Amino acid sequence: MNKTLLPLAAVLALAAPAVATAPGPAPGSRGTSIDELVAECRASGLSGWDLVDEATRRVHEAFDHISLWHLWEGSATALRHGHGWSAQYNGALKHVLRRLGFRVEVVHAARVHHLGRNPWWNAGHTWLRVTHDGRTLDVCCSRAQHRAGQVSFVPVTQVRPMNRWTRSVVSLSLAPVVSVQAWRQLAGAPVPKWLYRGFDEDL
Repeated sequence: MNKTLLPLAAVLALAAPAVATAPGPAPGSRGTSIDELVAECRASGLSGWDLVDEATRRVHEAFDHISLWHLWEGSATALRHGHGWSAQYNGALKHVLRRLGFRVEVVHAARVHHLGRNPWWNAGHTWLRVTHDGRTLDVCCSRAQHRAGQVSFVPVTQVRPMNRWTRSVVSLSLAPVVSVQAWRQLAGAPVPKWLYRGFDEDL
């Protein structure tokens, strides 16, 4: 084998179990598309921040599982399959809100402090900042009770824009951890909740 291809082959070999063992769409998953959610939101007759909250609720309901197992999927695919991590489910919400005419910025922080159900849990997170009618509010569909400007986390590190490059870097940084866990599961280890759990399930 060409020596220049050896690193690529090693990466593929490490990642193969994660891809091979990743769960498919959850039974009963709606298989929702961006187009369907946009149409449902428009049909609601709502506007302004009420429409933002409606879109947030609908995207939340479309996801069955929090998953770091499917890092390679785009937001639209993750939405259709009903599983994803914060960049995927809030990425899907971004597409819906932009189609509805809102100005949306995707942001992330290396650490956020979760309030309420998981007060001890600090981790990276990606969410949205939506601007409408002269106000910019935090928006996130990770919890059913979230409303524009009312989210259950506080960033404890600098908030930065999340673009395609940043998302790729974050995904690549998570991939080795996920791959090692997939190898452990092949040896009989249980699936940890940080990797895959019900969308509203606590850690």
